[in-house]
Amino acid sequence: MRKCIIIYSLLWALTAMSCRKLPVHQEIQESIEFVSPMVQTKSMLITDKTQMKSGENELAYGVFAARYLPDGQGNITSHDADFMTNLKVYSDLTGAEWHYDGDRYFWSPGAAYKFFAVYPYYNASGDDTYDLGISYSINTSEHALQVTGKHVVQSGTDEELIICTGTNASGENYLCPDILYGVSKYSEPYQVGEVRGPVNFSMEHAFSALSFRFRNASEYTISSIYAYTDVDNPSGSSKINMQVTGFDNVADHVFLSDVGAVWSEPYYMPDHSFLVPQVNTMISSGAYYPGENDFWYTALIIPQDFADYPVSPSFTFFVDMGTAGEKKYKINFKDYPVHAEADKAYKFLPGKRYVYNFNVTASKVLCDVTIVPWIEDDPIQLN
Repeated sequence: MRKCIIIYSLLWALTAMSCRKLPVHQEIQESIEFVSPMVQTKSMLITDKTQMKSGENELAYGVFAARYLPDGQGNITSHDADFMTNLKVYSDLTGAEWHYDGDRYFWSPGAAYKFFAVYPYYNASGDDTYDLGISYSINTSEHALQVTGKHVVQSGTDEELIICTGTNASGENYLCPDILYGVSKYSEPYQVGEVRGPVNFSMEHAFSALSFRFRNASEYTISSIYAYTDVDNPSGSSKINMQVTGFDNVADHVFLSDVGAVWSEPYYMPDHSFLVPQVNTMISSGAYYPGENDFWYTALIIPQDFADYPVSPSFTFFVDMGTAGEKKYKINFKDYPVHAEADKAYKFLPGKRYVYNFNVTASKVLCDVTIVPWIEDDPIQLN
């Protein structure tokens, strides 16, 4: 009997030890990862994700995130606006897998999130990609990403602001950086064990775009369309690219949020201008000038309402019609509403492209404005 008791005790001890060695359930949090953004709009620089370069051998965009933490009672109260600040998310040129360096970020139990993605990736040092001359921060009251400063690009030795076209002052092909952004919200608090998968973004434009097309609606052949260095007194001055004047290029800030891009009211700057290249080709009657890029002379512009500008933005140019001589034309943009609604009649909205079709006759220019999306892979045919 004693032997049986000893054996039973040993078995009980071994069983107890075995139970203590059984694995304890671990509550493993999922790390936050990212994938290629959905680039559904056609930018001045990119048509798909494989062109979102931040260097010669990689693609990149910046991520900002705010985290909303629980108070222990199930209520989301405190706000961690700096959860992610300009985190560089990058891939090789295939865009197949996206990474970020440094410590991993994890979904926090009970927390809600709001992520902002911005392209191009902005590096304050300016040695990684475009020096945009801007800075970002989370605006807690607007629940938005706030962009401040001026969007600056370099063209040779001259510093230009946000309005720029497909060519520089020398007529050379030059595309200025657009800003694309996306928002991804997670309003439902994260639950332990939940599998959320990577964060995805659908990218949109923060700016408006103006495009210009020219059609010869006269009986003459147009040799060229251009401006003079002094459009009011061309005698003795030289031909130059045409200038659009009077649109603003300054804003205090822009909110990039889930309700869209909201720019602060621009200041009126009557002296600001941007260039539209000369049309230096023969245009027979009834033909549109095809342009040399998909956007025909497109300028990026801060979204704005120019209805209350004291002077209408304008566009002055000259047309050489051969035997009919040289004609001067001036377009006042306030003469051509861009929306049917009265409150939007002279308002350029974010993410919209406004195509001004100029029909040039021997005596005047007729104009119609078409609003087109930025999603086509090919040039939009309007004739």
